[in-house]
Amino acid sequence: MKNLTLTIIILLFISCNYRNTENTEKMKKDSVDTKIDTMVANNYLLTFEKADSFKRSDIFGDLDYRLKLTKNIDNSFDEAVVIQKYLSKKFSDYFYTTDTTLVLKLSTGAIISFPFCDEKNETGYYFEYYFKNIDYYLLKVMWDEGYCWMLVNRKNGYKKEIEGLPYISLDNKKIIAINSDLDAGYSFNGIELYSILSDSLKLEFSRETPWGPTDLKWLSENQILLKREFKNVDSISQIQNYTSDFRRVKIDKMNSH
Repeated sequence: MKNLTLTIIILLFISCNYRNTENTEKMKKDSVDTKIDTMVANNYLLTFEKADSFKRSDIFGDLDYRLKLTKNIDNSFDEAVVIQKYLSKKFSDYFYTTDTTLVLKLSTGAIISFPFCDEKNETGYYFEYYFKNIDYYLLKVMWDEGYCWMLVNRKNGYKKEIEGLPYISLDNKKIIAINSDLDAGYSFNGIELYSILSDSLKLEFSRETPWGPTDLKWLSENQILLKREFKNVDSISQIQNYTSDFRRVKIDKMNSH
């Protein structure tokens, strides 16, 4: 009987100790998940807080169809060509192509041309979208290794290369461009902020990050939801895997004095 009682006491002790350890680990994890991080980018302070996941953003309005079109394509150049061909009818009032050139139509009646990649041109330009709310064309800029994007003002032909896909603020006054390239490193990996001026764009900051920003949703004039991906490498097997989290980000301009 004494042995049975002692056994029960030991089991209870082990069970309580396990639960305490489990609760401690959970508290540690929660404290990490809910902590507030900050990052300085030029003259801006970005504050990151834990957030719930959000529905995938679709800045084009036809993302599912684009993904279907490019499902079996394994390189960015061929993707750009296929997307441009698909858009040639949808946006025929705004651009056309020749064998070697992309031609954009401006609202003034003028045209501006951009070369495709070929033996003469290592850099090529391909139509990606027209943002009617800000009157800018989006082009994908391809080179031998990697790519970026370009915004072109339809009114005056002003051109600005940006490092990631543009997400336009609710009031059409700001653009955040994000791009994730944690593997090859051929392209920019980080986040940019632009102000939309009357006839051009002003870069407020460009900040590389240790994680890859993969999706974004504007909440207000200075707050966004951000999806981030992290590359993890097993120290023994060297196998790579990815994890993601979601953050509410507040973007505040700091006092310049």
